[in-house]
Amino acid sequence: MVDQRLIDYVISAVNQGKSHEEIKAILLERGWLEKDIDEAIYIVTKKAGTQEKISEKSKTGHKKIYLAGALIAILILCVTGYYIFWLFSLPGPQTECGNGICEKGETYETCPSDCEQSPPTQENQTSESRISINPPVKNVANGEIFTLDVRVSDVQELYGFQFDVEYDSNILEFQTATGSDFLSRNGNDNIFCVDYNAQTLGIVKNIACTRTGQVGGVSGSGTIQTLTFKALKTGTCEIKLRDVKLVRVNLEEISVTITNGKVTIS
Repeated sequence: MVDQRLIDYVISAVNQGKSHEEIKAILLERGWLEKDIDEAIYIVTKKAGTQEKISEKSKTGHKKIYLAGALIAILILCVTGYYIFWLFSLPGPQTECGNGICEKGETYETCPSDCEQSPPTQENQTSESRISINPPVKNVANGEIFTLDVRVSDVQELYGFQFDVEYDSNILEFQTATGSDFLSRNGNDNIFCVDYNAQTLGIVKNIACTRTGQVGGVSGSGTIQTLTFKALKTGTCEIKLRDVKLVRVNLEEISVTITNGKVTIS
């Protein structure tokens, strides 16, 4: 039986890159028998070959496992994709226009016999309007008689209005407030206006007009009153709108933004 020390040396020498001839020469020089050397080299060589085969088999086995795993993953993806495609390609529920039921997929436009027309959006009915003094800034001469308009903008279905006007009676003198044809649009000439109250200096109360009857309101922008003043002395005066109310035919109040004006007398 070959000495294990001889086998260990051959393994070490092979790992260091020495050839079999080099290993044999060294061992012969150190007194080992040639047949023992050959047997040790044979054993180491055979063992190395076996390990290489085992390694190759292991690599081949791993490759087969990886390949099988990849094929399974691909199969799962294919099945899942086919199922999703099948699910989304299924026909939707069948609808029948004319059966008196507004089914999913039907609208008033596609099936008016089954579906009701959507009411107008609340946004269009309650969008905020504006009321303002126009022009917002006016320059006049002392002693001049001039006019300012009270104007509504972006109003929806206006049926009636009411407001007060506040001013500095030391600088201005109120003359009159006259209506316009804004409320008489849409063919309704039946407009009723109350008598305003200008007895208190510095304020004109209850300037108000309304349409009559059940005809709807007026939408858009325009002048609803024209105010006339006389400049009394130099200075600056703010024209303010107070207690403003805009309403629709059902007396629903319209949200409104107020912009006041300013007059400068020189």
